[in-house]
Amino acid sequence: MDHLKWTASPLRSLKERDPYLDWSEHSDWRGMRRSLGGKAPQKPAELCALVQAGEQGLTDELRKALETVAKVPLAYRAPKRTGMRWRHFTARFKFSKLALFERIAQEHGLRWELAAPFRSAREAARAAALGIYGEARDANSFLSPQPNGAPGQAKGAPQKLDAAIAVIDYGFPLLHQAFAKPRSKLSGAASTRIERVWDQGEVCRDDERWWRQPSDLGYGRELGKAQVDALLAQWDHGEDETELYKGLDLLIDYSDARRRLWQRTHGAHVADVACGAPDPASGAIDLAASAPLLFVQLPAPTAADASGSSLGVQVLDALHWCRLQMKDGAPLVVNLSYGTTACDRRGGSLIEQAMDEVLEAEPSMALVLAAGNSRDVGCVAARHVELDRDVRHVKPSRDVRLILRLAEGDRTDTFVEFWYDRPEQAELQLRVRAPGGDWSDWLKAGQQLRLNDGVAKGRPAIASLIHRAQVPLSATRSMALLALAPSGASRDDNGPFAPAGLWEVELRALGKPIEVDACLEWDEISELTPEGERTAWLEQRQSDLDESLGSFCYGQRTLVVGACRQSDGEELPYSSRSLERNQPALLAASEFSESQPGLYAAGVPDGSRFLAGGTSNAAAMVTRRLYNLLRRGYEGWSSADQADTLDRLVKNDPALHKPQR
Repeated sequence: MDHLKWTASPLRSLKERDPYLDWSEHSDWRGMRRSLGGKAPQKPAELCALVQAGEQGLTDELRKALETVAKVPLAYRAPKRTGMRWRHFTARFKFSKLALFERIAQEHGLRWELAAPFRSAREAARAAALGIYGEARDANSFLSPQPNGAPGQAKGAPQKLDAAIAVIDYGFPLLHQAFAKPRSKLSGAASTRIERVWDQGEVCRDDERWWRQPSDLGYGRELGKAQVDALLAQWDHGEDETELYKGLDLLIDYSDARRRLWQRTHGAHVADVACGAPDPASGAIDLAASAPLLFVQLPAPTAADASGSSLGVQVLDALHWCRLQMKDGAPLVVNLSYGTTACDRRGGSLIEQAMDEVLEAEPSMALVLAAGNSRDVGCVAARHVELDRDVRHVKPSRDVRLILRLAEGDRTDTFVEFWYDRPEQAELQLRVRAPGGDWSDWLKAGQQLRLNDGVAKGRPAIASLIHRAQVPLSATRSMALLALAPSGASRDDNGPFAPAGLWEVELRALGKPIEVDACLEWDEISELTPEGERTAWLEQRQSDLDESLGSFCYGQRTLVVGACRQSDGEELPYSSRSLERNQPALLAASEFSESQPGLYAAGVPDGSRFLAGGTSNAAAMVTRRLYNLLRRGYEGWSSADQADTLDRLVKNDPALHKPQR
């Protein structure tokens, strides 16, 4: 491919900048446009960011400075306890204010990372209508009519809860009987255990009867218990289940001409394992089967795109929304079975630090995370880069050459993060070769390169290599980012595209040997990624498999859960782990045996069930058991010291095990 050409581009002078922001500029914001759905504008109207302030947190001075360019949700500006200031918060600002936001961030010493923009009502309708990446049509043609009979919205703040299980996921079947209370013996009326739902990815319409605008976070839409109960009552009186979901504009397959109800979702299965009645794993009616429930639905692009689009922002907002529903000191167990794979592997990311901050501030809150399913899929390559004493005659060994197989037809960007500690008097350099192309120049920290297809001037880059000594994605480590454009077209993307095939990366160390973690942001199979072969490192070592933990799982206060088989307690080969960090803390049975590789739990239509496995099941199972333990009066929970809790959880429970290292 002689037309492919690597060229140097100036590195922005900011000392610490998100390399993903650099890539967005190199690619002409192409990935952001895809996340909006349809024929979106050439530039996103709005951006959002995950921000870390200094030790003083979000002070009045900082808040006033940000007010000139950005919106910070009320949840961060008005803490529940007097005198408390959050260090980590989210912010939204117009695209035209990006340069000003960067300047204010630099003046106030803020660290921040870019996230995908939120969508307008019209963009949300269009994206939902054709699976996120659909061509533009009249959005109004996809909006379902509102059903009659919605109860009035309650005035004032909703009542705080004494205890709850919260699930952050995608695709909750609100009418499923697994989340209902037993019917009243007197009236026979149905009633839900779902206290509140926050759908982050949609907006309230002008003619809205069911959903309401959240006040604490300022975007998305909320549904209360009274509204779900009213829907259940309509169902009892003969309303069709699918029509009720259409009225909510929820869980409908708009790519289907008949607009049928989705049959299965990740969120339905996980929520049933975590808090359904009865427990789908044991059949028991336990305390979790009667727990009050909080559901946070992630935006569809975030849930579908495993390259990590805005997940940190959405998760942090979700945690704050959940805690604000609770009384002071009330036990709250939150399940998060989503995650990404690339990170600094030291717990230094902004979202991991933000999670720790929330858990430290809320001692009665627990956050249970799935370890990830990427142990055996080729997403991590840890390499020792030996010293090159004569850089004029470089002969790289296999230890410093990595080969990435970019899959055909991948409609998402691909990201590889190269992480290393910052040794004194040492330097890491990288170079890249596209399939059939020439090597790029060697790149050191403080430089960046971009690859263009050479068809015409001004087209977006199809690849970039960005190397920064300091990045907001880690408190201590340096990072080089290799970003690749999609290798396949979606209906609203005219290219250019990165060539599928083998991409080679060479590393060399000057001054001292350097340990490098090369982490691929791995794509799960979804409507945005191809079936069959997936992007992965070509060569994997045992040490790579043993350091494959998900990117949210290196914090100090989260409870990380891997997967095992109940019949023999054996850790499953896909279950991610980190021997260096001694994680996950627990293993839970996500399948019964080799002949039944998963658990049967709720689908979307009421009464439906389907088989699914993964560490998502395992985390949900621990969420359930931890809630049961807390509601039985156990007072020993501490997110900072989980040893006693773990001992009590595994005692006499054949589904839970401590990992054998």
